[in-house]
Amino acid sequence: MIEIRFTIPGKPVPKGRPRVNRKTGAVYTPRETKDYERTVAGAFLAAGQGKPNHTGAVALDIEVFPDRVEVALQLRESPAPKHKADLDNILKSVADGLQRVGAFNDDRQIEAIGATWQGE
Repeated sequence: MIEIRFTIPGKPVPKGRPRVNRKTGAVYTPRETKDYERTVAGAFLAAGQGKPNHTGAVALDIEVFPDRVEVALQLRESPAPKHKADLDNILKSVADGLQRVGAFNDDRQIEAIGATWQGE
């Protein structure tokens, strides 16, 4: 297992929803999201890791602060999971469903998340 720790400087930026160009109908990612994704990539590369193109299992742990995000990335030796759905997308669907029925008012109320595939 390889563990990589690094810091993403600056205010954390949540992923923006896709937008549609009204004239062309083209779907695009908001600029602020693209810029932050480049910042994340730059912080990883600056940690001296290059592009490992890891194909096995991955564990990601982040701590969010007002002025930075601390990241611990584990590149595991076990094979990548064979499931078809992204775990983070399933988690988002569960959270949105709970919000829809009033379990809480806004996703921003969530302060900790844990998710693990079992079986398969």
